[in-house]
Amino acid sequence: KIASTPQRPDLWRGAKILALRSLRAQAVNPSALRLLAFTTLGETRNSARNKFARLAIKSSRREAAAHLLMIEDLAKYDDVGGVLRHYDLAMRTSSAIRTQLSPLLTNAIEDEQVREALVPTVKARPNWLYDFFDYAITSSNNPKNLATLIEESGGWPDDPKYDRLTNKLLSQMITKYQFASFKRHYLTLKNSRP
Repeated sequence: KIASTPQRPDLWRGAKILALRSLRAQAVNPSALRLLAFTTLGETRNSARNKFARLAIKSSRREAAAHLLMIEDLAKYDDVGGVLRHYDLAMRTSSAIRTQLSPLLTNAIEDEQVREALVPTVKARPNWLYDFFDYAITSSNNPKNLATLIEESGGWPDDPKYDRLTNKLLSQMITKYQFASFKRHYLTLKNSRP
């Protein structure tokens, strides 16, 4: 609630005091560190926000909001690798965050640099991969980019639940008239026939 009211400096001052008290009582307090990071949003000192966000993440990797702050900051500097690292960590942390980040990541995959940087993450088969592709296949204007990402990542995971996504992706490429990409992707699948 506080983050949505940047025009209320009194709330920010109170939040900052509360967070500092909490840190005095318990030095390793990720929630207090995250709150301190948010209290610096109105300031021009990004270094303080980054410091508090990083400390919150170090003390608890489950601080999804701190990852969001880092994503925002790293995106300003075009640090694609850093942004994707925090996307991955945030999406591993919370299914609610996945629903917020999946549309952004789906759009970002249009960029070849992002797709290339995402390959190692997709190869690692994170716990959010199925949910993300389930969303992205339906939402993407260019499903061929998703097919390219899958191909460059070594193909679909060897799990029967991905069969549904394979069929869904092929269907979307047909719907979008991406016949050459459909054929290329189809031929990479196990048991495909030319």
